[in-house]
Amino acid sequence: MSALKRLPQVGLLALSVALSFSLLNACSDKDKDEDADSDGPAGAGGGSTIVIPGDGDGDGDGDGDGDGDDGFNGGRTELSDDEVDEITGEGCTGGKYEGEVLPSVLQLVIDVSSSMRQEAPGTSLSKWEVTRDLLMEGISGVEGNGLPASVGVGLLFYPNRRDIIQTEEPQDVSACVNVDEFVEPEVLGGQDADHRNLVRDAIADAQTETWTPTHDAFRYALHNGLLTDNVTTPHKFMLLITDGMPTFSIDCTQAEDEQGGVDPEPIVDEVTFAASQGVRTFLIGSPGSEGNREWMSRAAVIGGSAPAGCSVDGPVGEYCHMDMTTADDFTQALRDGLARIAGVISTCSYELPDAPNGQSLSEDEVAVLMKKPDGTNVLLFRDEDPDCRDGWRYNESDQIELCSETCDEVQLDNQTTVELVLGCDSSVQIPIK
Repeated sequence: MSALKRLPQVGLLALSVALSFSLLNACSDKDKDEDADSDGPAGAGGGSTIVIPGDGDGDGDGDGDGDGDDGFNGGRTELSDDEVDEITGEGCTGGKYEGEVLPSVLQLVIDVSSSMRQEAPGTSLSKWEVTRDLLMEGISGVEGNGLPASVGVGLLFYPNRRDIIQTEEPQDVSACVNVDEFVEPEVLGGQDADHRNLVRDAIADAQTETWTPTHDAFRYALHNGLLTDNVTTPHKFMLLITDGMPTFSIDCTQAEDEQGGVDPEPIVDEVTFAASQGVRTFLIGSPGSEGNREWMSRAAVIGGSAPAGCSVDGPVGEYCHMDMTTADDFTQALRDGLARIAGVISTCSYELPDAPNGQSLSEDEVAVLMKKPDGTNVLLFRDEDPDCRDGWRYNESDQIELCSETCDEVQLDNQTTVELVLGCDSSVQIPIK
């Protein structure tokens, strides 16, 4: 099952996690009822599979006392090879499936209007020079590692051209946005991969020029980047970085009285449409975007990127988008913002495989095993907290998702493997060590 189809030039590369699904024959509700009515112990008669709850003691409350609390609190325990065999060797095996981490795709839309030449707070560099250097560091990887190889990235800088005709008559988007330099989203690949190098070149070659056709740029990148048949992953993100009010309306139009700025509400509408298509939108307001705070903050809420407790109306420091207009050090503020985005899009999510032979699977009957390069076997426990750190959880798309620290551990070591074991009922209990 591939979540991101092969894209031009570079296909989906080998991901950092080798995931194999050991799919144990899943029991139907009828099977479970029959087992429950049996006078024998769990696992007696009719074959059995494995139930590994959140703490491995049969109740899921994390205390190991088996008192029946149904909570899941994550964590882990090491297993011997024999204990792993006991789990994966239980009866009614239905099949084994090779899977892959679901990739994320990030489409960047970056304002390179002439105001980006202004000096950035806390540095002698221009806003564009700071932005350029941090995109190299955090996205493509030059001084830093950049995004993981499995993440897809696309780029559009706007306007990135000089010869813009100011008119009230609708024009093709190419009249105000250099779409010839549009970088279609593809997986980045390793440090020397073709697409990662293409992204680096696009960042280095972008030119700061005149006007700010934000709506045209955002819409073009959305429809020609993420909303195409080439991008099938459910993890789709837009990132808009701008330092000023939009000065062109859709179709590269501008009335005589709009040179100081146009209505930004259609951009919010475009973010709303993106959200309806499953695309989340991040917004960064660089110094100079003070007049954008209200609509960018609303767009962040609609786009699904707003932090908890934020306020659409402010005050400063509490807006829902990443407002960097008052940062003493724009470099550090932007670095932190890009790091936050990287943390969101660098997922460790896995699709559950289909059950064989028309059988059904229960999401309550999953064991997640991790194999370390030194041979250590680790059983990861389920957690219900969306901000969990160790273990795994079900995300909003009903996919297996590793908790943050566990995800980091797996992504940083491409020799670590993860195995999902799915089944129905079992007497197997693995104690916490």
